[in-house]
Amino acid sequence: MPEYVLAYDVGTTAAKSILLRASGTLVASASHPYETSYGRSGWAEQDPWAWWQAVVHSTKEIVQRVPACGRGIAAIGVSGQMLGCLPVDREGSHLRNAMIHSDTRAIAQCERLSGEVGLKKIYTITGSRVSPQSTICKIMWLKDEEKSLYRKTFKFVQCKDYITSKLTGTLGPTDYSDASHSVLMDVTEREWAADLLEAAQIKEHKLPQISPSAAVQGHLHKAAARSLGLPSGIPVVVGGGDGACASTGAGAVSPGRAYTYLGGTGWVSLALDGPFIDPGMRVFNILGLDPSTCGIYGTVQCAGSAHRWVANLLNIRSYRRLDKMIEKAAIGSDGLFFLPYLMGERTPLWDPYARGVYFGLSLSHDRNRIARATVEGVSYALKSVTDILEEATSIGEMRLIGGGGRSKAWRGILANIYGRKLLLPRTVGEATCCGAAIAAGVGMGLFADYQEGVSRISRVKDECLPDRDSHQRYKRLFQFWKSLYPRLKPAYPELHALLEEHAL
Repeated sequence: MPEYVLAYDVGTTAAKSILLRASGTLVASASHPYETSYGRSGWAEQDPWAWWQAVVHSTKEIVQRVPACGRGIAAIGVSGQMLGCLPVDREGSHLRNAMIHSDTRAIAQCERLSGEVGLKKIYTITGSRVSPQSTICKIMWLKDEEKSLYRKTFKFVQCKDYITSKLTGTLGPTDYSDASHSVLMDVTEREWAADLLEAAQIKEHKLPQISPSAAVQGHLHKAAARSLGLPSGIPVVVGGGDGACASTGAGAVSPGRAYTYLGGTGWVSLALDGPFIDPGMRVFNILGLDPSTCGIYGTVQCAGSAHRWVANLLNIRSYRRLDKMIEKAAIGSDGLFFLPYLMGERTPLWDPYARGVYFGLSLSHDRNRIARATVEGVSYALKSVTDILEEATSIGEMRLIGGGGRSKAWRGILANIYGRKLLLPRTVGEATCCGAAIAAGVGMGLFADYQEGVSRISRVKDECLPDRDSHQRYKRLFQFWKSLYPRLKPAYPELHALLEEHAL
């Protein structure tokens, strides 16, 4: 009887593969990176073929470690980065590079749609605030700027949909989580929003059908099986967007459960039993892998990517060494503050023009203080999101997942800024993959439901407690940090205009 689930998370920087037993034991994991192209300010693209090759390489690595695993795989689950825009033909082959979540080029299209429909109406329909990152705006940009390609496009799909098509040889549906985050879907009716599509002049037939994440999309076809080193015929489920998969992998499927995700993008999410329509339109709603549930999210555009950026900037090749540098600097980094808006910002600013800032630099600031200020700045941004979510309901303990959660220094800073206990599930670094695995297990009957999957896979293994005195110091520093953006806000569009004028 099959005992394994194979799951993929095709993220911002790499594709990760894991092999799990149905009991919840992690057998093996592997990852393979790929590059992002930043052709112009605000542009961010990736080659979908690189996604697939990363899946192939990471799978082969697992097969080399566990040679007999192929015969024991019950199902394959897939998670992928959200808010993308990938045009494909009828065979599922990509027609251009994918515009990924951090791409903000569609500013004019966002402003046009917002002006015609109204920000408030769009938010009420979709549960999300429209922004240049929104898939609907990216499709509009392609329709305006690459007309011939738009006409050739059969479907606009998300990252994980492309991967499932490569696995099965068939272009299938998308799921409710990816659909609900695209600003193309009516989050209450759980179907494509006809009025918005008409306003954006997007034909509904260019969007895929919507299906539950646990539904079987197809089976591993022979060509893909040969590439991966696996037997053909393994069931492949529809899968989900990384936000919804992370929520499930973190164990936040019951109303009131919250977690922080420290990946390339960071976010804080709170599970509810239905959408939360924020009067300030600061947070957004994503339907769960179980579409009867919903999570409210606030996203920090650059979290782990800012952490990685400063490591590269300081020529630090080891994150362990970076941790030691951070720990050498004092709380507050000697008056150095970092605004982590390296690719604009989403919650709560929704400002595509925003850019990163180090404020307070002096001759006393060394590499240690710069490294610590960077992590503190991202953590302040996540704290600002947490404060908004608490307006919906109170949050007690906070779970922590994502690659950044492996950093002891970052965990301590975050706990002290939050002033609350952080719980670390045993899936801390693989939660998104584990969410995809749970969906696959539910689809194949290995788990009766998502709750059972979580109880087996996402148990808490450790915790990080805040220090009372450190939290009190950070409270004052956080208030000053929050005051910086309003003062700098008028300068950001001026900088954007300058860059456009000189094509910088």
